[in-house]
Amino acid sequence: MEESFEEFYAVAFTLLTCNGYDMLVALDAFDTYARKKFERENGWMLDTGFPHQKHHIEEHTAVLSSVQQLRRQITSGQVGVDLVHEFASCLFAWFPEHADNLDAALIAWINSYPLCGESMALSRPLENGHGIQ
Repeated sequence: MEESFEEFYAVAFTLLTCNGYDMLVALDAFDTYARKKFERENGWMLDTGFPHQKHHIEEHTAVLSSVQQLRRQITSGQVGVDLVHEFASCLFAWFPEHADNLDAALIAWINSYPLCGESMALSRPLENGHGIQ
């Protein structure tokens, strides 16, 4: 999951450094990455009955909703690159607490979840989207 955190920062950094010409490309790249990451985590929560899944999934949904709203505003000409940079700054402010609290709790939950008499451990996500061994 740590690699996933590094990827999050890398993709969010492209939002922070994009210009008016590539802001939609950067936003779409973030959206694609975030959807994949959040869907994987949401699946782990649902599969294991994670007790705090409602709040965790709501945060994921809020981020993705913000991305879609920002995309609509950009394509309609209402906003420009400054708001994309502001959104990126918000992501950088939001993510550490999310990772330290909600993601860490999910990791602890998964590591204590019995599977055939053994604990599970997070690994690098496989091609099929599964990262639990």
